[in-house]
Amino acid sequence: MTALRQGAPTYNGAWLFTDGEQPWSWNAPKALFMPRIGMAWRVNDNTAVRVGWARYIVPATLVDGLNILGSVPYPGFDAQTNTLPLLEGRPQQFLSNPFPGGLVPVTGKSYGRYTNLGGPAIWFQQDINPGVNDRFNISVQRQLPFRILADITFFMNTGRNQAYNYDLNQVDPRIGFSVGNAINQAVPNPFFNLLPANQMPGQLRTQRTIAVRELLRPYPQYGALTEALIGGRGNRYKALQMQFQRPFANGFNFVIGYNYNRESNEEFYDEVDNFTRSLTWQQGNNTAPRQRFTGAAIYELPFGKGRKLMSNMHPILDGMFGGWSTSGLFTFQTGTYLRFGSALVNGDPLAGERTTNRWFNTQAFNVLPAFTRRQNPWQYEGLVGPRIHQVDVTLAKEFPIAERLKFELRMEAYNLINSMRWNNPDLGVTSANFGRAFQQRPGFFGRQLQYSFRLIW
Repeated sequence: MTALRQGAPTYNGAWLFTDGEQPWSWNAPKALFMPRIGMAWRVNDNTAVRVGWARYIVPATLVDGLNILGSVPYPGFDAQTNTLPLLEGRPQQFLSNPFPGGLVPVTGKSYGRYTNLGGPAIWFQQDINPGVNDRFNISVQRQLPFRILADITFFMNTGRNQAYNYDLNQVDPRIGFSVGNAINQAVPNPFFNLLPANQMPGQLRTQRTIAVRELLRPYPQYGALTEALIGGRGNRYKALQMQFQRPFANGFNFVIGYNYNRESNEEFYDEVDNFTRSLTWQQGNNTAPRQRFTGAAIYELPFGKGRKLMSNMHPILDGMFGGWSTSGLFTFQTGTYLRFGSALVNGDPLAGERTTNRWFNTQAFNVLPAFTRRQNPWQYEGLVGPRIHQVDVTLAKEFPIAERLKFELRMEAYNLINSMRWNNPDLGVTSANFGRAFQQRPGFFGRQLQYSFRLIW
């Protein structure tokens, strides 16, 4: 085992808690500036140009790896107790005794410098340098015939020093590439009962055997050692945004929007790049689809009292046919890029006809042999998941009852054309459904009809 190490193990390192002199989890920067600048130019009575630039600072607790405000780890001061599994199909906990197995204790500072020894640990980079987003946009607004307002915008966001989390206690994966399964061989654990429980509270102390790979960590007495909020990643986003809008007049209005975007992020391509901290630019696939088109409109049918046609029709006929209005929403978006895991790729993944049972050329993919570094890209230009299109329609009418009292009838149809929204195809090379789009996208449904009544006063 020692012959596989690339250096001597490091046995120093201890947990330090905050105190009265330093009560914070990291050293927050004290001088952050977020300037903004903008300009508007009236070219003529029908045309205007607007330009703007702004800088935004990413709050520390809203970065990747934390996700929600306030999700800050406090080792020793938080604990999670799980419920017991079902026993012969019956629950083992009751309201009178919700935790029959006992609660996981909160240890606080009782372990002192030995906190997390023998297990994983996470902490924040002490001198945090928050991420910065520089956003630039230029838009041209033009009044077109028929009172249509056109707005064409180019938007760009350049992010730098974006935060990420990093495990400082990784094993070099290239060792496994060279020695194969020998890295997983079980050997006697040199830390087994080496220290008392109050000095090594982690599970490493209780294991009689351990895999060789665990002893090849730079700090073998710990598990994963994750430093959070490390700055250094980049992000680029560019978008062409178009909007055409007609204000409500003569019982009709509409708005049409179109967005085309491209995104790339600095990422660790594979486990080797992660170990060596080699960031490379990768095309993004985790934001909006590359193209999205949306249109919405409201139209008051011109029949009935107060309308353009048949305004003097009989009240009974007006109650049946007059005063109706309809609105609709149409959405179309292309699929998101399919992102593949490690595989042995030989051939063109886009070759052949695309169907739901064969979304891409599955013959081009094979299982990557164990202990082999991946060579295939994360995604392929033009290889995206199923697109989405949907039409929602509403038909409504108001019935006046008194001067300030109205009764409204609404009939709404969601996904009126009952289009199928397929989920992305299965991307597991070893799966029997590899390449098949056989499930409905979560959160989308077939045609839904809804009727509602309400009083307005």
